[in-house]
Amino acid sequence: MKDAVNVHFFNEEEYRNEVAHTGINVSMFHGIADKQIRTGEQVDFHDYVFVPGPLWVNKLVRDGVARSKLFIVGYPKLDILFTTQPPAESTKKAVLYAPTHSKSCSSYPAFKEFLNRFPPHIHFGVSLHPYDQVNPKTTMEELLSADVVISDTSSIVYEAWALGKPVIFPDWLVKEKVMRDWPNSISAKIYSEKIGYHAYNFDHMVELIDLALIKGLDGRTKQFMRQILPQQLRGKSGEVTAKILQKIAML
Repeated sequence: MKDAVNVHFFNEEEYRNEVAHTGINVSMFHGIADKQIRTGEQVDFHDYVFVPGPLWVNKLVRDGVARSKLFIVGYPKLDILFTTQPPAESTKKAVLYAPTHSKSCSSYPAFKEFLNRFPPHIHFGVSLHPYDQVNPKTTMEELLSADVVISDTSSIVYEAWALGKPVIFPDWLVKEKVMRDWPNSISAKIYSEKIGYHAYNFDHMVELIDLALIKGLDGRTKQFMRQILPQQLRGKSGEVTAKILQKIAML
C-alpha cells in the first residue's frame, strides 16, 4: 500500500522493485532460525528490518546494513507460550522430534528409520514441518508438553531453548550438510561450537536424552539464547513490535 507501513515476512526477489516504490517497508522474520535467507543483501532493500535479538544486529551490520535500519523486537510468535501453563507432568518423559522441512538442511526424512527405536521409558512424539504434513498442525502444544526436543536447523531449536527445554541435534545426519551449504549461518555456529547436545549416532542420542533430562539447559546455551532472544522481550515482543511500527508510521 502506497500510504502505509507494509510488513513483509518473506523477501522474494520478484517483488523487490515493487517494494522499492511503495510506501514504507519493513522486513520481519517469519521464523527465528538462520538458513542464510536473511543476509544483508537479501533484506537491505527494505526501509527497516526487525530482528529477534542483538546477534542478528551484529550479523547484518557486518553484511553492510545500516544500524539505523535495524530494530530488536524479539519474536512475537512465542509471546503466548511464556504465559501459558505447561501441562501436568506425566510419569513418562516426553521427547519431541520436530525437524525443519525436507527441502532444507534437515534430518528428515533420514531420521524416519529411527522413529520406532526409542526405549519404552520415553514418550516419543513427532511434529513435522507443515511442508511435510498432509494435514499440518501447530507444534506449539507439543512443544509445551516436551521435556526434551530433537531438531536440526528449525526455528523450534530456538523456541525450545527460549522455553528452557534442552535440544539434541542428530549431527550424524545433518551437520556436514549445514557446514557445507550454510557455512556463515547461526546454524553452522551451533554445530561447529556444539551449543546444546550433539549426538554422533542414534545410540549416543538416547544417552544424551537421559543426560538432558537430568541437566537441562547449560549456562553456555542460556547465554547464547540471550543474544538470540533477549530475556526482557520474552512474552512482550508483540507489544514492542506494535509500538515501533506506530513510531515508524508517524515519521
